[in-house]
Amino acid sequence: MATTKKKTTKKKTSSKKSVKKRTVKKPVKKISHSEKREMFDHITDATKTQLKKIGNKTGSSKEKEIGILKDLAKKIRLFANDATELTKLKIEIHNLKHDHDAMFKVMGENLFNMHKSKKVKNVDSKFKFDFKALEELEKKIAEKEEKVSELSAELKSIE
Repeated sequence: MATTKKKTTKKKTSSKKSVKKRTVKKPVKKISHSEKREMFDHITDATKTQLKKIGNKTGSSKEKEIGILKDLAKKIRLFANDATELTKLKIEIHNLKHDHDAMFKVMGENLFNMHKSKKVKNVDSKFKFDFKALEELEKKIAEKEEKVSELSAELKSIE
């Protein structure tokens, strides 16, 4: 006998998509304060103390972190203050050196003019006040440079 294949037919499906039935959600019941207390009554005293310890540990670690941050902020503030003072001193030194150079220029011009007119007899008496002012400027410059070196040493110790 000859074997023949069975004809298979395709299952007919509708072109419309199936719609799921909507389920009505039940409203959430509000829990009263007494019901909340009943829910947590089963927690033992040991568990409550353990939870309190955990809370205390996290609180103390936060306090330590805050303390560290405060110390860091204090160091940064001190560093900034010292750096500001150092910058001001360096500016003052620069200005004093500029005045010093300007005085040398004026003195040199005066001395050169006196030399040209053959009036260089008593150099000390002519430049007495200029020499005194120059010496004071040099003292101020030395003092400021000493402060700069002290502040620089402090800044290095803070780092």
